[in-house]
Amino acid sequence: MIKRAALAAAGLAVGVGVAAGVSEAAIGPVSQMSTAHVVKAEPVPTPTENLATATPAPGRAGPAPAPTPDEVPTAEATPGPAPTAAAEPSPEPAAAPSPEATTAEPSDETPAPAPAAPPAEEEAGSTGGLSAGAQDSFDQQMVALINAERQAAGVAPLQLWGGLRAGALQHSVWMDGNDFQHAADATLDADTAAAGCSGGWAENIYWSSDAASSPEAAMRSYMSSPGHRENILSPDVRFVATGTVVTDGGLFNTQRFSVSCG
Repeated sequence: MIKRAALAAAGLAVGVGVAAGVSEAAIGPVSQMSTAHVVKAEPVPTPTENLATATPAPGRAGPAPAPTPDEVPTAEATPGPAPTAAAEPSPEPAAAPSPEATTAEPSDETPAPAPAAPPAEEEAGSTGGLSAGAQDSFDQQMVALINAERQAAGVAPLQLWGGLRAGALQHSVWMDGNDFQHAADATLDADTAAAGCSGGWAENIYWSSDAASSPEAAMRSYMSSPGHRENILSPDVRFVATGTVVTDGGLFNTQRFSVSCG
């Protein structure tokens, strides 16, 4: 089993992380593995002030990666995420008065109740209660961008696997309330199995203090980091899903990859 973890920071209070684990039994001995899974990622220094310091909940997060000897702390800390102001609801428009009021004649009959208003239609892109703050459109665009990068590199596209998204969303929510770090190996194993997948997994994580950060901005951060790029372009993985949430803490994205799903 090969595992890799790294953290990087770029842009406006942005963080990305990478982890990978591929079963040798599923793909072959290490000597036959693609160098994308053998070469260790070179992490970019990250200001610790940008990352949450809450104690991880047991069983979900893995240990925070230790800094490499080559890392040099930045001279100036980037401020942490600014809270996002909740949008105030727009006042409902007052009902327009009828053009002419008429006086009804007294009647012994009980008036029929007014028909109930039809239920409001669910907004396009809604998760149906899957996760508060989930960004369906963002995740759909992210998968398209992943496959565009793979196509440009001459690598086969990945198939979207909905089962992987549940774990990705859960981890993004967890990071918002706890710490910016990868899920523990045992959690990734369990989430992958629950999705009906096997053979190995990989995970990329991203955080931006700007809740309006775009999928394109997130992908630029991922692709500019060797470890994340390796996971995205790996010829060994076949399936993918991403889970993104927007909260007062910013935008959190988790990419999950798997070798086999079915």
